[in-house]
Amino acid sequence: MAHNCSSRRVGLLVASFGLITTGVHHFLLFLYPQYFIGTESARMAYLDSWFSLVSTIGLSLRFIMIPLVAAIGGFYLVYIDKEPVQRVAGWFLVSGFIYGFGILTLDWIVSEPSLQMSLTAAVQYGSLTMISVVLPALVGATVGHFSDDRSRTLPSQSA
Repeated sequence: MAHNCSSRRVGLLVASFGLITTGVHHFLLFLYPQYFIGTESARMAYLDSWFSLVSTIGLSLRFIMIPLVAAIGGFYLVYIDKEPVQRVAGWFLVSGFIYGFGILTLDWIVSEPSLQMSLTAAVQYGSLTMISVVLPALVGATVGHFSDDRSRTLPSQSA
C-alpha cells in the first residue's frame, strides 16, 4: 500500500532539507569560527582541522544530494502516488524558487562583505540554484511517467 504524499509536501521537504543543510554548513564554516572562537590561534586550528571535511560534506549535500533527492521525489510522486507530471513540476518549481532564493540569501549574508556580488550575478546564481532542484525533479517525474506500463500504451492500442 503506497503512502499518499502530495507534491507540495515533497517539494517543500526537499527545499527545506537543502536550506537546513546549507545553513548548518555556513554556520560551521563561517559563523562559528568568526564569532564563537575567541583567539586567532584557536580559530586557525579549527579551520585547519575541520574546513576541508565540512566544506566537502556541505557542498556534496548541496550539489549532489539535493538534486538527487528531488529526482527521486519526482519519480516517486508520479510512479508510485500517480500524481500528474504537471502538478509535480509546478510544486517543484515553487520549491525550487524557495530553495534558490533561500540559498542566495544565506550565501549573501555570509559572503557579501567580501564578494560584493552584483544584482545580475545574484539573479543568475539564484536561477541556477533553482534549476538544480527543478530540472532533476522534472526528469524524475518524466521517467516515472514513462516507466508506468499504462502510460506507454497509445490511445489506438487501448481499444
